[in-house]
Amino acid sequence: MPEANFVKEGNQEILISVCMIARDEEEYISKSIGSVIKYVDEVILFDTGSKDRTAEIARRMGARVFHGNWEEDFSIARNESIRHAKGEWILVLDADEEIDAESGTQLRKLVRNRGVDAFEVTVKSELPESDAVKYDEVVLTRLFRNRPNYRYELSVHEQIRPSIERSGGVIEKSSVVITHHGYSRTNVQGERSRIERNISLLQKALVKDPNNPYFLYQLGSTYKYAGENKKALDALLRAESEDRGRLSLSIREKLYVKLGQINLDGKNYIDAVRLAEKALEINPLNDIAMLVAAVSLLFMNKGAEAYRYLQRIQKLTVRSLRDDSILEKLISVCRSLDFSG
Repeated sequence: MPEANFVKEGNQEILISVCMIARDEEEYISKSIGSVIKYVDEVILFDTGSKDRTAEIARRMGARVFHGNWEEDFSIARNESIRHAKGEWILVLDADEEIDAESGTQLRKLVRNRGVDAFEVTVKSELPESDAVKYDEVVLTRLFRNRPNYRYELSVHEQIRPSIERSGGVIEKSSVVITHHGYSRTNVQGERSRIERNISLLQKALVKDPNNPYFLYQLGSTYKYAGENKKALDALLRAESEDRGRLSLSIREKLYVKLGQINLDGKNYIDAVRLAEKALEINPLNDIAMLVAAVSLLFMNKGAEAYRYLQRIQKLTVRSLRDDSILEKLISVCRSLDFSG
């Protein structure tokens, strides 16, 4: 690969541009920009109509701020933010996300790799305290070369990876972690709830592409988060039916876990175990799938099998459970009923 021609301002190379979109995010924007600005060369904020101090705060922190209308399409907004970037590489960050120091210091080393065009990062979304799980974790392509053929697609849950792959770009994993605070909030953009907004956008997307398994999965996930399990089940089952190898392994794993959880809530224990085991075939370390299987087996009076799953969870060095109290109580129940022998 030829030596990159970095855009320069004065004598300063612009190697990494952070590209953000925001609307009415004054509560979080300073934390987000503050977490990353020391590791990059510029921050671009595309504001889609803030009525609060979002743009003012971002500008004061050194961001270049551009304004435009919200077109009910996240890809349009993402691509507009990218259009203004001067860096050789782009890191996409949401206005309610932060990068920790350990990950931040990795960025410049990663982008000096001439044989790679993009990197995956882990986005850990904090969940409400009422949820038994601390966070939802997903791997996304968020760090990529600034090339005109690398552009976002899909109006909601937008993705850049397909355009990079079509262009023959090399994508590698990284250990960069971004923390997303948004799912612990109920409102976005100061107006409609996140749930209502996402459902509306997903329904519009499904009108154009009614059998898209990714849209169906995201719609089911959103309904589940809203507590509407029947609608969630319908959408997720359709996603499973329409998958036929089109979903990534990580999404398919999450699909089976969510279906397992809904079946457990509905007291369909046999299906809950079956679906949890499907998730574990993809990722044997998924502690939520193990927990779904264990609880279902207990309700089926199969305590010895349940205990084996609980032991597997106990041996994990990294768990996504909010605390270990549920695990400890279930193990205690199994031991009291002599299922541990």
